[in-house]
Order: sequence, then C-alpha cells, then structure tokens
Amino acid sequence: MHDLNQEPESDTTHCLPFKVLGTCYSSDRQNALQEALLYLEEYNRPVFAKLEAEPENATDRNAIAVYIMSSGDYDKVGYIAKELTQYVHPVLNNPSLNVEVKKICFCAIYRMIGFYVTIEITKRGLWDDAVVRASKKVV
Repeated sequence: MHDLNQEPESDTTHCLPFKVLGTCYSSDRQNALQEALLYLEEYNRPVFAKLEAEPENATDRNAIAVYIMSSGDYDKVGYIAKELTQYVHPVLNNPSLNVEVKKICFCAIYRMIGFYVTIEITKRGLWDDAVVRASKKVV
C-alpha cells in the first residue's frame, strides 16, 4: 500500500515560481535588489540565489530567508511565504534543489513602491498541489 504522505521517488524535476515577501522591509534589501537588477539587465550577468532556514527567527521559527548575490556576498532580500515553508523545508538540504532568480522588477503601486523579486525553485519530484496553486498567483 502506498503512503499518501510520502512522495514517490522520481527522477522528474518540478520548477515553480515563488514570490519573495518582505523585499521593501529595509533599504539594504532594496539596494541589493537594485544592484541585482543592474547585473541582470545592464551587465547580462547572473544573480545567484539561495535559501536558508531561520529557526531562531523571533516572528516565525519556520521562516525561510531568501538571499541573492550579484557582485559580492549574499544579501537577504526577503522570505518565502509562511504558508509555503512547510513544503520547502523538507527539500532545503537536498543537493538537487536549485534556486534561481526569475525576475526582478520595480513597482510603484500605491504604498508598495520598490523592487520585488520572484525566484524559481526546482526540486526532484512533484510539488504539492497547494504549492502549485500558490504559484499560479505569482506574476
């Protein structure tokens, strides 16, 4: 009998977009995103991304921070949405996990002015249906 809670072993990879939340929280995050956008568009250079669990995070012990690097060290630019961290945590230390910057853009929507980033996370096996539904809302 197949356990529905366990993902079957598969060589299939599944890539989905994730919004990075909290990018406008600080000027440091905005500066890192502005530099990364310059690297992507002006210099046609890659911007690297990585995820790190933050078990000591005072607001959410399940938080997963998103870091990007364009020219120097990795800079924290935000977080994976709280409702999706339960699906990302099990694959954080998997060597087949791949995180890439999909898009960086500047938005000037009322009270939401700043740089925003979308990442793509590719993992071995299929993502849960809840993550697939959430990714359909990512612009």
